[in-house]
Amino acid sequence: MGGGFRIPDVIERSGAFLRAVGSTNRVRVDDYQRAITPSTGLLLKVHPSNFRVEGFAEEATLESLVALGRASDVPVMHDLGSGLLAEETLPMLQEPSVRSSVAAGAELVTWSGDKLLGGPQAGIIDGRATTMERLRSNPLLRAFRVDKMTLAALEKTLRSYLAPERALVEIPVLRMLGEPAEEVERRARDTMELLSAGAARHISVAPMRSVLGGGSAPGFEIASAGWVVSGPAMVLESKLRQGDPPVVGRIAEGELHLDFRTIVEEQQRLLAAAVDRLFAKEDAE
Repeated sequence: MGGGFRIPDVIERSGAFLRAVGSTNRVRVDDYQRAITPSTGLLLKVHPSNFRVEGFAEEATLESLVALGRASDVPVMHDLGSGLLAEETLPMLQEPSVRSSVAAGAELVTWSGDKLLGGPQAGIIDGRATTMERLRSNPLLRAFRVDKMTLAALEKTLRSYLAPERALVEIPVLRMLGEPAEEVERRARDTMELLSAGAARHISVAPMRSVLGGGSAPGFEIASAGWVVSGPAMVLESKLRQGDPPVVGRIAEGELHLDFRTIVEEQQRLLAAAVDRLFAKEDAE
């Protein structure tokens, strides 16, 4: 989770008791079954949206947990984290979606309103009517409920999903992830034309890899393009980040990279001006 918090800590503060099952790399449905006792209140499956286990790994499917839960009269909750609403919006990710979790029969499905959903920061809960009614009657709901501005932003985001082709245009994260690398490179080259001659000497356009990042789709990369800034990478990165407006790049193989996948047309002149100011100061020094 963000902010250094962990799921076990949240569960402990809620007053519930967490019983871990299986091992780090292998968890079978039998492990869950052996852990069920008369006091078991919930079977929880948390999708690892901040890391990925590769190699000799195995996990119980959500469908098998739902079947076990129904046989044992224990509800199943699936925490998705990243909030991919439907597979067709970002088919290249191979991440579980909200729709697939609901279809699998989970009693409760939770996910983020931002990240892959592309809306405001919020926690979203979907579930069966009887279970949701129990949540609504909890006195803590009033303390945890979101404000009207968040609800308005979330409604606007979800309405875009009513027409998937519209969502791919209107929601920035979907539009950015779906853009071909050739278009990203074109924008990077076009922005070069806005630089002063002095700054342009320090910039080259090159292919690079966009990293989606933890909390969304760990380990996923996509072909992209952008600027490679020559010079002392750590110094340049720090100065750009502390500028107005701040420009956040990343250092790869000792070089400062500015990935244009997340630079929209309205920001091209702002970016060029920031880099111009950077090298005007560097050259003056």
